Amino acid sequence: MGAVKPNVSRGLSRTLSRLLNPNLRWGRRPIIIGGCARSGTTLLLSILSSDPRIFAIPVETQAFCPTAYYGTWDPDAPLNLEVIRQFH
Repeated sequence: MGAVKPNVSRGLSRTLSRLLNPNLRWGRRPIIIGGCARSGTTLLLSILSSDPRIFAIPVETQAFCPTAYYGTWDPDAPLNLEVIRQFH
């Protein structure tokens, strides 16, 4: 496996910082779980969302950052936080 490119790592860090911003007033800080395709993330989502104490967003992460897919990722693109608000 190759190393993560520095600009991708920097952009991901910036994106996560925006998602974890305490000013979003979620009450508790979210836990974000990600993974590669076919790595079991859908199964993990299913298991976690079966617990009524856990709020799980039932959409793919591409809904948050559509530029992350199809080779057009822009780390400075605004996040689509309305996806979170519609389920929360």
